[in-house]
Amino acid sequence: MKKKIVLLTLTAVLSCSMLACSSKKDDKGNADANATASPSATANIDEVKVLSADLTGYVKLGQYKGLTIEEVSDTVTDKQVEEQIEATLKEKATWDAQDAKYKAKNLDQVNMDYVGKIDGKEFDGGSAKATDLQIGSNQFIEGFEAGLIGHKKGDKFDLKLKFPENYGNADLAGKDAVFTVTINSISKQNVPKLTDKYVKDTLSKTSKTVAEYKKEVRKTLEMQATESKVQGEAKNAIQAAIAKAEITEYPQDQMDYYKSLVTSYYTNIAKYYYGMALADFITANNYTTETWDSEVVTKSAQDMLKQVMVVQAIAKAENISVTDEEYKNKLPDYLASYQVADEEALKTSYGEGATLSIKDELLYNKVGAFLVKNDKVEKVVATATPAPTATAATK
Repeated sequence: MKKKIVLLTLTAVLSCSMLACSSKKDDKGNADANATASPSATANIDEVKVLSADLTGYVKLGQYKGLTIEEVSDTVTDKQVEEQIEATLKEKATWDAQDAKYKAKNLDQVNMDYVGKIDGKEFDGGSAKATDLQIGSNQFIEGFEAGLIGHKKGDKFDLKLKFPENYGNADLAGKDAVFTVTINSISKQNVPKLTDKYVKDTLSKTSKTVAEYKKEVRKTLEMQATESKVQGEAKNAIQAAIAKAEITEYPQDQMDYYKSLVTSYYTNIAKYYYGMALADFITANNYTTETWDSEVVTKSAQDMLKQVMVVQAIAKAENISVTDEEYKNKLPDYLASYQVADEEALKTSYGEGATLSIKDELLYNKVGAFLVKNDKVEKVVATATPAPTATAATK
């Protein structure tokens, strides 16, 4: 029913520690599936052994210094400030129920029942009751949301639509469907206005006027942009070094570990984002069990492991390490992030490998900073996209 399911990548996993990708455990040491949508290692894998292994023998480094990498901008524009404020106000918006005479408009929220049929028969995933949908959010297939506009509470009507040819579920792709929709209620979004009073009363503990609040937002965005620049350029430098390196072998213990992370990651993505079992998620993305394992699970695990190997190898070649003092200085930030009181609580909640994961991330950051310092950072000028001609223009 909804738009094509998107196969999310492991970009976040590839640039963070395995701690950030671990599930919280309960007091019996079992993974808590509700604690996070991130992956966790399987119980029969020795996480400490995997994360403490020296993998430099599996890597032949190529050139890793003096490479040209893309600069990451840390500029914050007025438009970005305004967009951030707008987003904050929308987060604080209320939904006001409208009366039976009100006709649904774009951006309104509609609560509805719907039943989808193809050739007169209901199909899996095509029906729901009392579901909320904001018109214009583009969550449903083309034509569905637009078809709600102009209708009132209590209306029952049919929408004759066609699934896209490239729809994620091949059984539905390109097929005509009829959705019988019943509108239960319509609510209008009430976004608060940005005033001095609202800033002082609700938005900020320090700013008292709109002007002051805009400066506060800009300062926050600038701090985030600076951090993103450091992280982004470090990632670019490490990826450039990885491209020059040769991996002679992927050790099995590490592959098993990282494959378990990938599988857990997508299991939770399927469950929490799409309400699906992993098997259905795989099918919806047009994979078989075999192609999923080879093209997604194995490849993603190799990418993660390759990054760990190259970072270790560069660290060894350049005598880069994480000192106890550096670890202790950064530990409070991790404890706060994962909402635990101390190191022992961190291990209890996230496993014995948690501290090793932190050190891995700190090493990644140090190696990245070293490479950026020794690389040539260049600003990439985007190529202008030609304006479409009148005959090429679409809707």
